Amino acid sequence: MDYSNAAVEGVSSVSVLEANELLAANYFYLDVRTMEEFASGYVAGSVNVSFMNKENGAMTPNPAFMTLVEKIFPDKSTNLLLGCKSGKRALMAGAAMRGQGYSNMINADGGFDEWQAQGLPSTK
Repeated sequence: MDYSNAAVEGVSSVSVLEANELLAANYFYLDVRTMEEFASGYVAGSVNVSFMNKENGAMTPNPAFMTLVEKIFPDKSTNLLLGCKSGKRALMAGAAMRGQGYSNMINADGGFDEWQAQGLPSTK
């Protein structure tokens, strides 16, 4: 599957400016970056569940990802904004979540890199 910053089936993408507006409209921001990336800065109010873990210099799938997401967001119709560093992992996470029944996901195109570039609210 091609996870370039194009929409994945069931996961649309919006600009980070639109994503910021959605946060005020009953959306939750799920940051799927590693814990280390998240600790260096994140969208205010976001929840971090790493989709991939960095081990021995390589990114590997987090086997607990879906379990943790289901624990934090048990209602699979919850409005979720998905974000990562630049957009690829968020789309991959969205595809995995779609496969488990999540239905209201939007990718923040450009991820946290673009969020910061646009000067949007973040926490460090």
